[in-house]
Amino acid sequence: MAYVGLPIEIGSISHQLLNGGSSSYTLNYNVGSNASIGVYIDGVHQKPGTSYTVAGTTLTFPGGNTPSGTNNICVVFHSLPISLPTPGDQTVSGTKIAMGSDAQGDVLYYNGSQYTRLPKGTAGQALVMNSGATGPEWGQAGGKVLQVVSTVKTDTFTYNATSWGDVTGMSASLTPSSGTKCLVTCCFTYGTSSTYNASARLVRDSTEICVGNADGSRPQTTWGGLYSTLSDNHVHNYSMTFLDTHGANGSTAVTYKLQFNSHDGTAGVMYLNRSLNDSNNNVGARGTSTITAMEVGA
Repeated sequence: MAYVGLPIEIGSISHQLLNGGSSSYTLNYNVGSNASIGVYIDGVHQKPGTSYTVAGTTLTFPGGNTPSGTNNICVVFHSLPISLPTPGDQTVSGTKIAMGSDAQGDVLYYNGSQYTRLPKGTAGQALVMNSGATGPEWGQAGGKVLQVVSTVKTDTFTYNATSWGDVTGMSASLTPSSGTKCLVTCCFTYGTSSTYNASARLVRDSTEICVGNADGSRPQTTWGGLYSTLSDNHVHNYSMTFLDTHGANGSTAVTYKLQFNSHDGTAGVMYLNRSLNDSNNNVGARGTSTITAMEVGA
């Protein structure tokens, strides 16, 4: 049958040739709609949805419109699925992978539905599992010493107030990260009378730490009952190590301090790094005191 127009050139377009004589045909490809194919009988284009219908791989000519002839039905497939090859194992290099906003040090991990990018952390951080155990995050490695500050006091200090007060030169400040802890160690040399009582405690900023429970009028102390058990020329050494949950957020400094309290006032003077008599001879010993704070990964 003659037709108007240029000759049909299939070229590289997929097509299928069929013989007439049937109202239904099986196509080589699964197609989505009538417009997904072009049907030509003896070179004449058929109207989609009227001259033919298609469902999946079934081509139907309705209403008794059964074509005749041999090898004269041409079906042209307009939109076939594209089949892409699967790369072989270990054939994709890192230069072919990009997640968007990539930066040196980023980590690629699977979040349960797809691979995603974890931006790099900061210096000193370690890759740890999050609290829900569902993916990695940057944090502090457990048990690692992150920073250390220490103060050494070699001169003497005298205190006789009946309230808590800072010991001059016995403090250590640092800015810990959120979620870490601080190991605080304080050692001091102390002298006082064998008659009077005094106390000492550790403090973070203005909050006492490492002290006993409150009970009536009893003072809450780290070290209590400080007095000389020998003579007024003797000094004693006291020490304590305490793991503190500081509660800082990484931008706020905390200060650890030693405080004294002379419960007997001027009669019970407290001396740091010296004895009560502080004799200028071989029994008048002078000592040293230190306070150290170490931030550790929790």
